[in-house]
Amino acid sequence: MKKLLSIVFLLFICCFYAQAQTDYKELVLGIPECKQTYNEWNKVKAKLQNMHGVRIKGICSIHDCILLEVDRNIHTNNQAIFDKIKEADSRYTIFEKQATFGEMMQMCQEELVKQK
Repeated sequence: MKKLLSIVFLLFICCFYAQAQTDYKELVLGIPECKQTYNEWNKVKAKLQNMHGVRIKGICSIHDCILLEVDRNIHTNNQAIFDKIKEADSRYTIFEKQATFGEMMQMCQEELVKQK
């Protein structure tokens, strides 16, 4: 009986752990209106910093893009992120760049401003 309870308990823990895991994916967003100014990027970062399931990994002012890690269990699409960014300035045109973090690091010539 104790062995059976132990097995059930272990299965419960495994299932709970699997549900608690996150599924963070890279997301690179271009925002041309930020025009290489840190003031504009600070407005965007301020909106995203406390957004659940979104981590700011860096900014490339050369290519006007922000690098994010997004928990796809929480944000299955990018609309909530776009809406949050537009709260900073409704003029922003936001689009997803088809690039990885590694590619952006090379394109930005290591200029990436990392999030602290």
